[in-house]
Amino acid sequence: PAAINNQPVSPVNRNANNRFSDGFYMNFITQNIPLSGTSGTLNNSFVVNFDSPINDIKLFVALNHTNSSNLEIVLRGPNSDSVKVFDKRISNSKDNNVITIFNDFADSSLIDERYSSFYTQIKPENNLNSVFFGDNTKGTWTISVRDVATGDVGVLYAWGIQFNNQNIRQKNLDCTVFFEGFYNESLNRMTSTDTVKAY
Repeated sequence: PAAINNQPVSPVNRNANNRFSDGFYMNFITQNIPLSGTSGTLNNSFVVNFDSPINDIKLFVALNHTNSSNLEIVLRGPNSDSVKVFDKRISNSKDNNVITIFNDFADSSLIDERYSSFYTQIKPENNLNSVFFGDNTKGTWTISVRDVATGDVGVLYAWGIQFNNQNIRQKNLDCTVFFEGFYNESLNRMTSTDTVKAY
C-alpha cells in the first residue's frame, strides 16, 4: 500500500458492507506504545453499557509502529477472559501500520508476510469467539499492546469492538443531572436521590 512514514493508513475506506463506523464501539486515542521508554505495555480501556450475550465479536485496531514484529496485542473482556490476536507477526508491507479488523471468519489467516496493513479483515492469532462466546458484552474492555523489544516506538490511534454483527451499535449515555430542589449548591451535592428514564 501507499504510505507516509509514521502516518496511519485506514483499511476501512469504502468498507460499506461492514458499516464500520456504525457497528463498532470505538475508542479514539493517541497514546504511545509503550507509554514510556522503548519497551513495555500500553493498556487502554473503555466501558460498554450494551447488555447482551456474545455470539460473535470482531476487534478493530489502528496503530503505527516501526516494527510490528515486536508487538503482541491482547483483548481482555469484562470477566477477565483474554485472547492474543497478534503475536509478533511480520508484515509484507513497509508502511509500519497494523490497521485491520480481526475477524474469526476472515478469508486469510495471520501468518508471517501475509498480513498487509491495508487489509480490511484478517483472522486473529487465536480465535476470539471460542473464548468470548456466551460472555456478556457489558463492562470494561481492555486492549493491551506490548512492545517486546527496545529501540523502537509506536502510537495507538484507535480500537473498537463489534458485537453480534450489529449494523448499528447501541448508544452509551453518560449523563449528569441536578434535580431542581434536590441540589445543595453550598455543599455541591444532591440532598436526595431520584430516578430518571432516558429514551
